[in-house]
Amino acid sequence: MSTPNPALDAAIEQFSKQPGVTAVEVSQLRATLASDPTLMGSLEKLASAGALNGFATTPPGAPNQPAGHFDPATRTMTLPASAFASSGSTASADLRGVLRVQSMVVDFGAKSFRDSAGALHPVTADMVSNLQDTMNGSPTLAEQLKRAATTPAQTQPGQPPHHILESFGFTAPGAGVGVGRLSALVSDSSPTTRTTTPVGP
Repeated sequence: MSTPNPALDAAIEQFSKQPGVTAVEVSQLRATLASDPTLMGSLEKLASAGALNGFATTPPGAPNQPAGHFDPATRTMTLPASAFASSGSTASADLRGVLRVQSMVVDFGAKSFRDSAGALHPVTADMVSNLQDTMNGSPTLAEQLKRAATTPAQTQPGQPPHHILESFGFTAPGAGVGVGRLSALVSDSSPTTRTTTPVGP
């Protein structure tokens, strides 16, 4: 089994010490990361950069967040309890989807965008919150995003392997309403397609 780098391992250890977190959940998290080297590499970079400090599970009685939730203030990634099996230590397909989507959310939070005047602005915590509220407000959308994030895309000769959903970003200034419009970058065998959802104020 692949071993995470020290920064990501510290985040997992922080998760293991939280009240209510079981050894089974820690094992499943480690197994899921080890099953997807690209995912592990992305989270290692985020943890090493200080963008990801730890993990948590949804508290009992809290609203379900099927796509997970990242808190930019604490830099903690909350994983839905439903993504973990009640027993066993094997990788979880749903947890893998949550982790892939959340890694994109963390990466999105560190980006910048240009307004219609060309001025550069950092992504705000409200934008990250709006994105996550939109995903978690629709269980169907959350499932579609997780599926797209874990499904390999068809590639043409010479193209590197990739997944249908790879990242979140912004369309060019003037392409939408408000400060910016979020685009989910969807890859297939044809040129990249952008689907947009407003996240700016």
